[in-house]
Amino acid sequence: MQQSVDELHALLTKAEIEPPYILVGHSLGGGNMRLYASQHPEEVVGLVLVDSVHEDQITPAIWKRMKRVILLYQLLRSASLVGVLRAIGDMNLLPMFKNIKQESQKYPLAVQALFDTFKSSCYRPCYWATTSSELANMKRSFKQLQASTLPGNLPLIVLTQGSKNPEMSDERFQQWASLQLDLTQLSSNSKQIIAETHIPQVFK
Repeated sequence: MQQSVDELHALLTKAEIEPPYILVGHSLGGGNMRLYASQHPEEVVGLVLVDSVHEDQITPAIWKRMKRVILLYQLLRSASLVGVLRAIGDMNLLPMFKNIKQESQKYPLAVQALFDTFKSSCYRPCYWATTSSELANMKRSFKQLQASTLPGNLPLIVLTQGSKNPEMSDERFQQWASLQLDLTQLSSNSKQIIAETHIPQVFK
């Protein structure tokens, strides 16, 4: 997360995009935005967390599954190095691409048009090296997040999905919902909004 924060700050500076900023972060990006706001409070006037991660949400069972995902990503990186991933992907034999493309049909054409760009990025070894590294360092990232503190009255919106993923147990959903509510305690100027139609896919 610290690397993401440093890169975002350098990017905004280089692009001459002047503060103040309203930061919006989805899933893991919510943690990145929290850390940014804590380290650059003079630049941030508002924060929106969209189905954001919480530093206490990774249980031993989830971490065990994440280790398997990291191994998969490393295998995909190896496959991309020799062109196998591109060959399989271009033949439409990867369920991952089929599922994402099907899901994208629910969104506006501008969003659907991003699928080919995403698909192309997945053929690059650096994509899988980055994603596997990101997951492998998750515990370290969450420790960075746990040590951070937002300005006490920073305007904060916690946007939370209200529809349970069918693959998610009722117990896990209640735990996740409780952690989402806990995010509102990060600021005295916060509000939670429940969006009934969105189903998150990360760390469930």
